[in-house]
Amino acid sequence: MYEVLQDIHRDLMDMFKTNQVHLGGEEYHFGCWNSSQQVVDWLAERGRGREEEDFLFLWSHFQNTSYQNLEFASEELGMTEPPRVTLWSSQVTWPKYLNYLDPDRHTVQFWTDASDLSEPSIKAVAEGGFKMVFSNSDGLYLDCGFAGWVWDSPSWCSPYKGWQTVYQNDPYAILETHGVANLDEAKGNILG
Repeated sequence: MYEVLQDIHRDLMDMFKTNQVHLGGEEYHFGCWNSSQQVVDWLAERGRGREEEDFLFLWSHFQNTSYQNLEFASEELGMTEPPRVTLWSSQVTWPKYLNYLDPDRHTVQFWTDASDLSEPSIKAVAEGGFKMVFSNSDGLYLDCGFAGWVWDSPSWCSPYKGWQTVYQNDPYAILETHGVANLDEAKGNILG
């Protein structure tokens, strides 16, 4: 799997001459991993169990191995440095797991509801010195409000976001509302 992903990433970097690669990194399912004997055995071989932090250790291993393959592929292409990796916000961007990510190589793309002040990722990521992209569901997540193509009921991010909401979505104000301590530095780390 890693070799296939490395080939895909190398081809994409070569075709698009990009210094950014989005690796997703969200929507993992611990229940699925917990039901796989191979996963459970792999964790046990490394002295790990079946708790949330153990599965995030597995997630980190996958992401770090994928990044090493990106580095190798970028060397093959003659790039002067490997691309930055963008990941969606998820449990790994919560304060207790953020140490799995390196702010020098990871950009975090938020898809969370930025108006929810109990959401821990925005403040932690901003104060951790990460580059950030805001695609927050309450203001800018572009497929919000059009659930009909997936199912008949409203989606998790309904209602539809009109142009006024989109244009009034202000990442600087979001950081201020979340009480980010290093506000000037964090504002400088917003990519979009």
